[in-house]
Amino acid sequence: MKRLDDLWNDRGNDIERLVFFSDAVFAVALTLLVLDLSLPDGVAAGRLPAALGALWPGMLALLISFFVISFFWRAHHRVFHLIERYDRWLIGLNFLFLLGIVLQPFSTELISRYGTERLAVTLYAGLLAVTGLLLTVIWVYATAKGLLGDATLDAELTRFYTLRTLIPSLLFLVSAGLALIWPPLWIPWLWLLILPVRGLLKWGLRRRG
Repeated sequence: MKRLDDLWNDRGNDIERLVFFSDAVFAVALTLLVLDLSLPDGVAAGRLPAALGALWPGMLALLISFFVISFFWRAHHRVFHLIERYDRWLIGLNFLFLLGIVLQPFSTELISRYGTERLAVTLYAGLLAVTGLLLTVIWVYATAKGLLGDATLDAELTRFYTLRTLIPSLLFLVSAGLALIWPPLWIPWLWLLILPVRGLLKWGLRRRG
């Protein structure tokens, strides 16, 4: 039974509402990605191949952002699969994280139109870095405040989850800085390092038992 103090201070264990709301935000953000991808009105049939070809920067940006948002959803799912309680600070941190998610369609449109500009790539990578760091903060806060409920994780596994969310954020942060001095078209190739780095992290944990 909930106490009045729990309701007043936004504490409880009905974490499902927070998770369902977050899933809805992810779904809307993924849907909005495609709205900026459209052919100009009145394209003649003979110019259709050229018009479709002109869409490739937007299509590439959409695919990158779709992968990134799906990556964040999976990471958010893993974290909240273990979190069983919440308080007002966890709710606030989650809303800040979701703010980064809802800004993804805007940053995707920005990089699709100005993908060769250093500022556009820096802002795109910087937003991804901040969004990922907020998810790491959510995990660290939940473990520090004992919001995992009856779930018990040893120190090694706790560090693994922390690094799993932190490393991609650091990679995006580094790429945001490099975008200021490197040709912007090279920066997305750095983001591909997320997969092997996370794979090595998981392999290292299994090797250590």
